[in-house]
Parts: sequence; structure tokens; C-alpha cells
Amino acid sequence: MNDRSEFLELCAHATREIHLPILGLAHGGKLNPSCLGYPDELRAAMRGPNRQLLGQSSVGFPSAEAYHLADHLPSLWAQEYGVVGTEESVDLAREINRLYFGNGSIVTPSGLAAINVALGVILSRHPKRDVSILVPEHVYYPVWRLLTRGAYSEPDQVFRYGPSEESFEAAVARAMERGKPPAIVYIESPVSNRFDTHDLSFLVRRAKSLNAITVQDNTNNSFVGCQPIRDYGVDVVAEAGTKYMGGYADCPYGFVVCKSEVQAEEMAFFGRTHGACTLAPGIALLASHRLSSTSERMEQSFRNAADLRRTVFEPMREKGLVDEILYYDPLTSGKSETRQQYTRGNGLTTVVFSRDISEAQRNQFLDESPLVIPAASWGGHVTVATVMEIAGKPATRIHAGMEASEDLVRSFQTSSERVFGFKPTSS
Repeated sequence: MNDRSEFLELCAHATREIHLPILGLAHGGKLNPSCLGYPDELRAAMRGPNRQLLGQSSVGFPSAEAYHLADHLPSLWAQEYGVVGTEESVDLAREINRLYFGNGSIVTPSGLAAINVALGVILSRHPKRDVSILVPEHVYYPVWRLLTRGAYSEPDQVFRYGPSEESFEAAVARAMERGKPPAIVYIESPVSNRFDTHDLSFLVRRAKSLNAITVQDNTNNSFVGCQPIRDYGVDVVAEAGTKYMGGYADCPYGFVVCKSEVQAEEMAFFGRTHGACTLAPGIALLASHRLSSTSERMEQSFRNAADLRRTVFEPMREKGLVDEILYYDPLTSGKSETRQQYTRGNGLTTVVFSRDISEAQRNQFLDESPLVIPAASWGGHVTVATVMEIAGKPATRIHAGMEASEDLVRSFQTSSERVFGFKPTSS
């Protein structure tokens, strides 16, 4: 901690504001104990005696009759026990629906809960488990775990496809050979950690020909970088609001948006009966406030990540310490047709070290960087990193936060020099 304190003394105000409150990860490891990004009116409301903003397990009604009737009303936009929809969470869902050009949206406590609702509704129509789900290679691991651990499907129902049309057709062929026609084409693009992109126009067209429903996790792009429903006809969009739309890692929620109002009602009813649509009013208010700054957070993180790649990781690759630097840039990554579909980059970069680098050295490289916090989320103000293995090599996925870029560069230069005896600088 002392080393971090000394490092922060030379940092810009923006960096100090982010990191001084989390020296030593006090407050139980929370990354935003200072409530950065909270509007003044929310802070005031949280102190007020008449608002239960941090939790709400029930909704009051003006009469017993109104309470009785609520159980028989549609679930979409509902404010009723079991949803639990409140005025704040319904307002948030309506605004997200507008931003995504949908015909119905529900909010959930997390991004994975949103994916759970979207997939659960569709797969519950096939209790005999005689259908398949097509998912991208390198799909977000919790989705793979959800689909292969028997909750709604079994491992023999899940088939992977790569970024090419040929690999998709091969997955369809394997599914058909097993007698399991596709019910869901699940899309994640750019895909987790490797950032391969998929052609939405092709996937939607093929899904329709297979009578399958398209479900897209759009967290990597958010609404500012891709409009799956309006521009490509995707059936269902799910997103983790915890990331760029909420930011800061202190705004946990997710959502589902549907092209069809009928499907949206199905999703809402499923969430209602499974208790998967509860969201504290204060989280909903905070999420609504941060929607307008989504683009700004994504842009700053993307610029910081680009600076790190150019100044730190490219020189490390030239030195032979790093084998691959994986990321998505709308100007250079993938095919031209997919670049037109995903118009924004974000702050994520996966660094794959050379085989000569051990896991212990990879871990030390992160630990010796004063501004890096080991954590699994991304999209907020703090630079965080997770560890993994890619092709048998130690790797790390780094999310560049919103610290001053020069401080981030200096932080990684410090760790590289300490661990590898090499201080990277751009040529």
C-alpha cells in the first residue's frame, strides 16, 4: 500500500480521485466508496427518511381491489410483488427500450440474470431438450456454464461456431446430424477475450431460415456502438448494465429488450414467476442517471487502452515478452462489413504473454502495477485485470479505466521494469 501511495503522489488529480479512496481496498473491496458519478439529487434522496432506495421487496397499492387485479394484468412494465417493478425500475426499462428501438424491455439484477431470462423463456418451450443452441467460440464462460450444467439444456445441445460463415454452417450441420435443430442462435460480438466479430446480417438471415430465435449479448458495444434490433432484426438483446451503461462497478443490473411485444411479455412473465426482475429503486435511479454518459465513458476507456497498447504492450511484443495483443478497434479489426456493424471500441485488451513467461511472472506484472486492481468486471473508472490462459500461454484481460492516460502508462512501465527488467516506451 505504501508503494501505491507514493506512486499516487505523482499522479494527476483525476487518477488520485479514483484511487486514493481504495488504497488497500478498504470498504470490503468496493471500487467506488466515494460514490463518484452519483447525481446530487440521488445522494440527497438516499439520506431522506421517506425513500427506501437501497432495497424494495414489495410495492404498495391504493386498495385491496387494485392489489388483487394486479396479479391478472400483463407483466410487462408491471409494478407488483414478484416482479418487483417500481416506478424507478419501470422508468429505466422504458428508457432502455427507447434507446434500443425495442417493443418491450425488462430490467434484471445483473447481466447474467438478463441472459438467464432470455434463454430460459425460449428453452422452456422445449422440455424434451430435442433442440440445439448455437453459440460463438470463446463465448462468455458463465453463458457456457449456464447452458451445459443442465439448468435448461445439456452439453449435447450446445454447438460452437466461429466468425466465418463456413464455421457457422458446420455447427448447423453437426446439430442436424444429432437430430437437434437449432432453437437459438446466440450472438456475442466482439466475443469475450479474443474479440472476434460476427456478421449480424448473415446470422439473422440464417436463423430465420432455421426457425431459430436470435439472442445477442451486446455488452461489448452497448447501444452507442451497435443497434441489433433496429438495424439487423435481432429478436432479443441482453446486456449487462454493470459495464458501460452503469459503469463504476457499483450499479449492478442487466436488461432484456425484445423486437416483439409478445415476446417481451413472455420475458416479463418469466422474470416475474422466477423472481428474476427485482431491482432496488436506488440502483434504477443511478442507472438512469448514467445512461447519458455511456458514450463518454466508453470513449475515454478506449483512448486509454489504445495508449497502453501503443506505449507499453507493443514494445513488450517487440521485445519478445508478449505474443498477441487482442482487442477490437472499429477502424482496423475484422472484415469491413463487420466494422460497419460494431462502430465503437471499448477499453478491453487481452495480452497473451510468450511461453517463456510463467503464470507467476504474469501475476507479478499485474500486482506490481500500482493502478491495476485484480477484478472481473469492466466499464468503470478503475483499471482492472483478470487472469486466464490462451493457447497454453499465460494471459490477462485488462480494462483501461478513466485514470489519466500518462499515469496508466507509467504504472505499467513500472511493473514491466520491475518484473522483466524492461521499461517499454513507444518508438
